[in-house]
Amino acid sequence: MHRNAALSFSASLLVFGVGCAADVPEEDPSQTTGYAHAVYHDSCSPVDGYAQVLALTQTPVEEPYGWEGPRLTVDFFRPPFLTQEGVHESHGDEYDVGVARRCGAADDCQNAVEFRVRTEPLREDGTVEGYLTAVFPGGEVVAGSFSARHIPFEAICG
Repeated sequence: MHRNAALSFSASLLVFGVGCAADVPEEDPSQTTGYAHAVYHDSCSPVDGYAQVLALTQTPVEEPYGWEGPRLTVDFFRPPFLTQEGVHESHGDEYDVGVARRCGAADDCQNAVEFRVRTEPLREDGTVEGYLTAVFPGGEVVAGSFSARHIPFEAICG
């Protein structure tokens, strides 16, 4: 894992064709997603429980949900959360555990059919580093390492 890589957040997820599973791509720390910035903050799940959101963007983000333009976001609805070392993944329509979504400049968004995020231990400065893989309809994979800084946000869920 390339710990000091500049916010290259790539999603390398299980690749599944229509009705046919393929091999999971190996993590490649040198692979990038094309998003230069990564942040995370607290959020709420669709059932009003605690959640976290990770955002990979092409422009700097200074406030929660402050992203504009092309982005890749991953919402974590259940533990392990982004700030906990481990693996979080969702397959198919299991959006109850989380969802990865890619949006273009015109906010034309598409959900990943699967995603996998592996995180390292939380750094003292609050930075989360890890590796993301997301598979989109048609089999396109976005994958790579990321280093996300924390944006404080008090999510009031319920």
